[in-house]
Amino acid sequence: MKKIKLKTETPEQREIRLSKYREYYKKRRANETPEQREIRLAKQRESNKKYTANGTPEEKEIRLARQREYNKKRITNETPEQKEIRLSKYREYYKKYSEYYKKYREKKRLNKEQKKG
Repeated sequence: MKKIKLKTETPEQREIRLSKYREYYKKRRANETPEQREIRLAKQRESNKKYTANGTPEEKEIRLARQREYNKKRITNETPEQKEIRLSKYREYYKKYSEYYKKYREKKRLNKEQKKG
C-alpha cells in the first residue's frame, strides 16, 4: 500500500515528505555522541561494500537472477490499477526519451554541417 501511495504522490507531497526526513535526520545527527557517529559511519561503509559493483561476476549474476524473478512475481500479482500506473510511467519515459534523442540527433546533424560548411 505504501509503495502505491509513493508512486501516486504529487511533487509537492514528495518535497514535504523528504523535507520531514531531512529535518528528522539532521536533528538526530546533531544529538549523537562521537561513538554513535562512528558506529553510524561504520554501518554506512559496510552497507556500501555490499552494494558496490566490485562483487564477483557469479554474485552479480545471482543477484540479477533474483531481481528478475522478483519482478516477474510482482508483475503477475499486480492489480489493474498498479498495471495502469506502471504502463503510464513507461509511456511517459519513452516519450521523454524519444524527444531527447530527436534533439540529440538534430544537434549532431547541425554540428556536422557546420564542420563541412
